[in-house]
This record gives sequence, structure tokens and C-alpha cells, in this order.
Amino acid sequence: MKADIDRIAVISTAHITPDDNVLFKKVTTYPLTTFHYEGGIILPLLATEVLTARQRTEVLDWGFSQSVVEIIMWAHHNRFAGVRLDRDGPIVSELASYDW
Repeated sequence: MKADIDRIAVISTAHITPDDNVLFKKVTTYPLTTFHYEGGIILPLLATEVLTARQRTEVLDWGFSQSVVEIIMWAHHNRFAGVRLDRDGPIVSELASYDW
């Protein structure tokens, strides 16, 4: 049996705000599914699903920053199956970053 391989983007947690970080710890299934580990957060994405305008609004209405929406859109555009936000991950020049 052959297995599929998905690509996961590894980027710095500096791409989210401190408030996003707190919210990710509270919200694990809706509007975003997340998994947590000591150094960060894993955000799986459905490769075929791009955020609709309504979904983007829901993410923002939950209190996430526009940066979270931009990370998801960037990941989909680059065909990643997920994002690992890691405290030691690299800074991506196309994304906003925060000094915290």
C-alpha cells in the first residue's frame, strides 16, 4: 500500500499575536481545529478547502486577528496541508510578524 505525503508549513509563532496564542489554547475545534505541543500549535487544513468569506468572518468574529486569516490563505495558496506555528520556526517575509 502506498501512502500519500502532505506538506506542512513550519513558521514562527511570531506570525500570530499574543491574543491569538491565548485564543488558540481555548478554541480547539471551531472555528479552527488545532493541536498543541510544548513549542507551538499545529493547524491542520483541508487541502481542497479555501476559507470562504463567511468562514473568514467567523474566524475574525471569534477574536482571531487578520494575521491568522492571512496565514491560512498563504498556506492554501502554497498548497500546504497544515501549518505548524513553532516558537523556533522561521519568519516568512510575506506574513506579518509581531515582537512578543
